[in-house]
Amino acid sequence: MNYRRLTPSMSLLLAFEAAARHESYTRAADELSLSQSAISRQVQTLEDQLGVALFRREGRSVKLTEVGRRYFVELSGALGRIRGATLQAMSHQAGAGTLRLATLPTFGSKWLLPHLHDFYAAHPGVTVHLHSRIGGIDFHTDDLDAAITVGAGDWPGLHAHRLYNEFLIAIASPDTAGRRKAGPRAPAWAAG
Repeated sequence: MNYRRLTPSMSLLLAFEAAARHESYTRAADELSLSQSAISRQVQTLEDQLGVALFRREGRSVKLTEVGRRYFVELSGALGRIRGATLQAMSHQAGAGTLRLATLPTFGSKWLLPHLHDFYAAHPGVTVHLHSRIGGIDFHTDDLDAAITVGAGDWPGLHAHRLYNEFLIAIASPDTAGRRKAGPRAPAWAAG
């Protein structure tokens, strides 16, 4: 078996992963500091190598095919593991520090990860190990340095800094809203 044929170059994989995540060659190009045509060529080369279409071109936009969607899911996980292994190896450099940070999964993936490059630019000697957490954090038993979570910020013995004033709003379809009734477990605002 020719493993080299089964292992596309990292530049092709990164171009595809960014284009798939954004569903946009232009945004992938911006993220990777390449031109839109370079992303397009790399995706086309990957598709030629695999022998399958990963995207459907629809005018000026691109949409993942079913094969492309499955490939993206697997590839994203693999690239995440490669990045994690790389960060782990880098954390053993002389003078390097690590920050073990717990965060809510959605906040971590949608906001924090895209902004980590700014942190690394300002703190090149620090490696961040992210841990997705839902629920409580116990710094006595969890191997963590810090956490980003939801709450009032009044945790005894800990220093908290408010990042956002967040508003959560319950919404319902018109049909559901028309049928609402306050039950014994419903909050007072649901009564009407």
